[in-house]
Amino acid sequence: MHLVETAAMELHDVNLLLTVSILSAWQNIYFARKVSIIRNKHNIRHVSTTGHVEFETIYYANQNLQQYYSTFLVLLWGAGVLTSQVWAASIGLLYLFARQRYFKGYLGPATCRTPGYFFAKRTMTTLSGLVAIGLFNAFVKHFFGVEFDNYIANVAQVAPAVLLFI
Repeated sequence: MHLVETAAMELHDVNLLLTVSILSAWQNIYFARKVSIIRNKHNIRHVSTTGHVEFETIYYANQNLQQYYSTFLVLLWGAGVLTSQVWAASIGLLYLFARQRYFKGYLGPATCRTPGYFFAKRTMTTLSGLVAIGLFNAFVKHFFGVEFDNYIANVAQVAPAVLLFI
């Protein structure tokens, strides 16, 4: 379902996006719980952001992930509504996997952080590309009356796979 076709949406139009969004919220709860466990383990007050090195490491891993969270949600929903819900949700799941890998890697040597970071960055770039394609289609249709919906649907089938591996 494309936003440019109709403004009315039903649950089936966004159920995959909603599922990934809820999974990402649960993942955030998991990360916050890990921080809380380590905070309690080392008797660190809740207002403190420094203390034992184990706490600081897990705290900053969580903070780093939270910085990109709102951007991820906007791109996930933008890509899903404007182009392909299936592709956006699939890439969103890959992003959640990359976040988990980054979080686990952050607790180890610095070199373990980079694979998750770069994979997450690649998924965000792919979602951005889908949003750009969808916005282009919406603007061209609105201002020029030219419909690229079939073309966009074909591009949306291929573009995510290509963008993920660039």
